[in-house]
Amino acid sequence: MNEAKGRPSPFLTTKEAAAYLRITVRTMENWRWSNNGPLPATGVLPPILLYNPSESAPLGWYRVEPLEVISRGDLVVSNLPEAASRLAIQRRYLAPGIPVIKNVRALEGDTVCEIKGVLQINGTSTVRLLSTDSMGRALPSPWTGCRQLQAEEVLLLSDRTPDSFDGRYFGAVREGDIIGRAVWIGGDR
Repeated sequence: MNEAKGRPSPFLTTKEAAAYLRITVRTMENWRWSNNGPLPATGVLPPILLYNPSESAPLGWYRVEPLEVISRGDLVVSNLPEAASRLAIQRRYLAPGIPVIKNVRALEGDTVCEIKGVLQINGTSTVRLLSTDSMGRALPSPWTGCRQLQAEEVLLLSDRTPDSFDGRYFGAVREGDIIGRAVWIGGDR
């Protein structure tokens, strides 16, 4: 990355970002000058690029594509519900304004149950709920017993890491919270 005064910079030069993303320097220059500054190394580059530094989805850059129909298994970019967003910012799981990348695991009509610390979807065990995060802080869980997802509710989970901050701790999101499909375009897998 670009360095200033011997320290690593959190910003990429236009040339570095273009090479990494495999797009033209001209496209990057247009973005840079229209936004009056260098490109951030993390976060959303409106309207189509997102960098994921979290292990709950493959590390690297994602293109965000429109999503007309949401299906189980889709890897999506989503905003968090307001209370979950505040908690994620407070605990430094996420920076303000940064969406999550998660898999769609359950949709309207699916039954989600918490049974002895395991989240089940339609009777199939999916992920374990942790009582605390890696720093020993209590984790919330909206799941007690069983509940059928209602219209426009979507459960987002990650089974890549056992401590992912996902729907097991903030519940279902609204379809309207989903920004689009996440398509991995480069970085570490």
